[in-house]
Amino acid sequence: MNIKNILQRSLVLAAAFALCFAFGAHRAQAAPAEVTIDLAARPFGDPEYGWTVSGDDITIFGATDAAGTQRFRYTILRSDFTGTSAYRIRVTGGRAGQALDIALQDVHIDVSGIYNACAFDMTGSTVNLRIVGENTLKSGPGRAGLEAPSGSTLRIDGTGSLFAMGFEYVEGAYGTYFGTGGAARGGGAGIGGGTGRGGGDITIAGGDITACGADASDGSGAGIGGGYSGAGGIVTITGGIVRAYSSSSGTGYGAGIGGGSRGAGAFVTITGGDVAAYSSAAGDGHGAGIGGGAASHDGGTIVITGGKTVAKSSDTGTSYGADIGGGERSLTGNRLILTGSPSGDRLIGDVVLPKTPEIVIPQGNLLIIPAGASLTVPKNGALRNDGRIENAGVLTVNGTLTNGFEIENAGRLANEGTIHNLHTIHNSGLFVGLGTLTGNLVVTGAGFGSGADAAVPAVQGRTTVPAADGRVRLDCMVQGTHATVLPLSSANRDVNKMVDFGPYLTKQRAVDIDLSGLGGVQSVSFPAYLLEVFGDAGFTLEVKLPAGEMRFSVMAAKYLARHILGEEIDVARVLSVPDVNSYIREYGIDTEIVVRLAFSEPNALSAMQRSAVGDGMALEASLSYKGGKIDRYDGAIGITAAYTGRLPVSVWHLGDLQREETIACEYADGRVSFNALRLSFFAIGNYSSYPPGYPFLEVHHDMPFKDVRPADWFFEDLLWAHTNRFVSGSPEFSPGDSMTRAMLVAILWRMAGEPSAASVSPFADVGSGDWFRPAAVWAATGGVVSGGGGYFEPNEPVTRQEFAAMLLNYAAYENKAVLGDAPPALDFADADSIATYAAPGVAWCYEKGIVRGRPGRIFDPLTRVSRAEMVALLHRYAALS
Repeated sequence: MNIKNILQRSLVLAAAFALCFAFGAHRAQAAPAEVTIDLAARPFGDPEYGWTVSGDDITIFGATDAAGTQRFRYTILRSDFTGTSAYRIRVTGGRAGQALDIALQDVHIDVSGIYNACAFDMTGSTVNLRIVGENTLKSGPGRAGLEAPSGSTLRIDGTGSLFAMGFEYVEGAYGTYFGTGGAARGGGAGIGGGTGRGGGDITIAGGDITACGADASDGSGAGIGGGYSGAGGIVTITGGIVRAYSSSSGTGYGAGIGGGSRGAGAFVTITGGDVAAYSSAAGDGHGAGIGGGAASHDGGTIVITGGKTVAKSSDTGTSYGADIGGGERSLTGNRLILTGSPSGDRLIGDVVLPKTPEIVIPQGNLLIIPAGASLTVPKNGALRNDGRIENAGVLTVNGTLTNGFEIENAGRLANEGTIHNLHTIHNSGLFVGLGTLTGNLVVTGAGFGSGADAAVPAVQGRTTVPAADGRVRLDCMVQGTHATVLPLSSANRDVNKMVDFGPYLTKQRAVDIDLSGLGGVQSVSFPAYLLEVFGDAGFTLEVKLPAGEMRFSVMAAKYLARHILGEEIDVARVLSVPDVNSYIREYGIDTEIVVRLAFSEPNALSAMQRSAVGDGMALEASLSYKGGKIDRYDGAIGITAAYTGRLPVSVWHLGDLQREETIACEYADGRVSFNALRLSFFAIGNYSSYPPGYPFLEVHHDMPFKDVRPADWFFEDLLWAHTNRFVSGSPEFSPGDSMTRAMLVAILWRMAGEPSAASVSPFADVGSGDWFRPAAVWAATGGVVSGGGGYFEPNEPVTRQEFAAMLLNYAAYENKAVLGDAPPALDFADADSIATYAAPGVAWCYEKGIVRGRPGRIFDPLTRVSRAEMVALLHRYAALS
C-alpha cells in the first residue's frame, strides 16, 4: 500500500470514527465515506473499502454495514485531466435498496482494440452514476461501452458529459465472430447490453450523454438498450441532453433507443430532457429511432409526455426502419411526422404520442395498428392523417385527430376528444365515445357500441334513439354542417325495433335524435312521417345538435306531420308492414323535414338586427321541407341553447329590424331554456342596459353558496370560477376567509385541466389520502410551487406576494410568461418590503393588470389573500388569453 493510499485510508477511518462518536447508536445512518480512485496514478485497491485492482481491471464491489447500507461512495477520476486509459472498470456490488454511488470525473477509457473488453461493466448491479467533467467509455468487440444488461439497474445524473460506445467497425480482425467473413459490426450498445443481451433498467436524469453502438462505422447494437439480437429493456429519460445512435455515421441496424439488430423495442418513457435518437445519424437507418432494431417489428411501449424528442430511423440517410415504435415516424422540430414506404410497417406495442407536437402521417403512407396494439392521442395532442390508417387494435383520441384521407377501423376507435374528418372513415369495428366529430362523413359498416359500450353515445355518423333496452342507432350521412338520416332498411334490426315499438311503447316517453356530439353540425333531416309515428305513440321528440336542443310536444309533432305530408298517416299500417321503406315509397310519404338550430354569424343578420343583438348571441331555430319553411304551429316547441355570456340573461324574439318581444326563460348550468311559439332568430344575452320596466327575467344562478349575492363585488368572478368548476362546495363560500396553499394549487390544477401527477410525493406533509395531493405533486413537478425543506405546508395562508410568485410560475407553465426576464421596477411605496423571490411575480402581475395595489401606492405583500380576492385575481389572469 503506497503513502497516498495509507493517507486516504487514515482519512476515511478518521471520518468514520468521528461519525461513530457523533451519532453513537445511529452509526448505520451515517453518510457513505468518500473513496477516490485516480487513474492518473497506478491504483492498488483496498478490499476493506470495497475495491480491488488486478492488472488493468478495477473491480468495485462495495461494502455494507449491518443495516445493509453502502458504507462508501466512489469517485473515479483522472487527476491530470488528459489522456486515455487502458483500465477496465467492473462493478459487482450494489443491489436493490443498496445501490453503489459512483462518480466519473474526466475519465477516458478506450479498450476498443481488445476483443471482449468492456470499459465499464456493471452486469447484475445497481449503480447511481454521477457524471462530472468530460468522460469517454469505448469497449471492444461484442461489448457495450457502458454495459448495463438485463438484470442491471443504472441511473445517470450530473452536470458533465459522457460518450459511451460499443465496438467500432474493424476490418478483418474480428469478422468471423459475427459470421460476416472479413468485416465486423459493433455488437454492443453504447449503454445497455452486449452482443446477445438485452438492456437493463436504465434511467437518465441529467448530464450530456452520447451513446452509440458504433461511431464512424456500422452498428448492430442500440445506442441505449439492447446489443445485437438483444431487447431494449426499460429506458427512462427525465432530464439532461441525450444523443443515442446505433451508428453515428455508418449504417444503423439497431435502434437509437430500444432493441439491437433483431431485438425487440424497450419500455421507453420520456418525461423531460432534450432527446435525439437515430438508428443512424448520418448513414442509412434499418432500425428504429426509438423502438425495435432491424428485422424486428416489435416496437415495445413508448410513452412521451414531456421534454423535447427527435426520433428518426435516419437523420440524413435513407430510412428503412420505423422512426418510433413499429410504425414509420420522425420528429423534427415541433412536429412528429410519420414517414416511410407506401407499404407501411406495423405499430406493435402500446404507444402514447406526445401531448404538444402535431403528428402527421404524410400522403402515400400507411400506418397499421394490429390487434393487440394501441395508439393514443392524448389530451392537447394532435394527429393528422394525410395517408391511411388501418386499425385492428385500439385507436384512442383524447386530443384531436384530423383525417385528411382514409381510416379503416376494424378494431376499436374511441373518440373522447375531437375528430375532424375531411374525407372518409370506414367502420367495420367498434366506434364509441363522447367526443366531437366534424366534417364530411359517409358511414359504412356497423359496430357502433355493443355490450358495455351500448350506453355510450356513438358520435360518428349515427343518431341515437333511446329504447327500453339501451340504445337504438340510425345510420346517417354528414356533409359539411348538415346530417341526413338515411332511408330505413328492413335489414337493420335496430331500426325496425325502433319503428315497430312493440313493448317499448309504455316504457319510453321520449325519443332523441342525438347529434350533439357531431361538432359543427347545424341541421339534420329525417323522414317527416316519423313525427306522426312518435305523436300517435305518445312520444315527445328531442332533436339534439351541438348548439342545443329542440323539443317537440306530442301535439306539435302530429301537427307538423299532417301539415308537411297533407294527410294523416296510418300508424298501425306502418308498424305492421315487413318493409317500412316500401310502404313509405308506395304512399309517397318520404318527404323529409329539416331541423336547424345554430348560432348565426353576424353577416347573416341585417345591420339593425346586429345592432339589436349587441354583444349577445343570435340563435337561428327553423323547420323546413320541400314546400317551404314553417314558423307557426300548434303545440309547443321547447329550445335549449348553450350560453356562456354575462348574467343575468334574457331571450328576445328577433324580428326583421330589432328585438320585438321578450320570452320567459330559465338559466342553469350554462344553458338557457325557453318555449318558442314561433320560429325565427332569437337574441340571447345580457341586455340590462335597457330602461327599467322591460320584462327581463332575472337569472336564477345555480351557485350553491348561501353567503353570496349578485350585488357582491366579486359575484361575476365567482360565477366564472364556479361555472368552470374551479371552485365548488356548499352551503357557504366564505369569501372573507384566507386562501390556503392547498386551496390555491387545487384551483390552479383544475385550471390546467387536471394533469396527471407523479406517483411519489416530494413533500413529507402530503400523504396519499390528502384531497389536494394530485394538485400539490403536479404543482411541484411543474415548477408552480416549491416546498421549504421538503414540506408543502398545505394549511398555511397565502400572502399577496406568495400569490403573485405562484401565479407567475403558473403563467410560465402555460407559456404565458417567461421566467428569468428582468422585471420592471416596482412602483410601490413599500417595494423594499417585497421579498426578493416574489419581486418578479409582483412586477409581472402589476404590469398585466392582475394586481392593482392599494391606496398610497401600497402593495402590502404580507397581507393574506381572501377567497373573494383569489377568484377575482384568477379571473383577471384568465382574461389575458
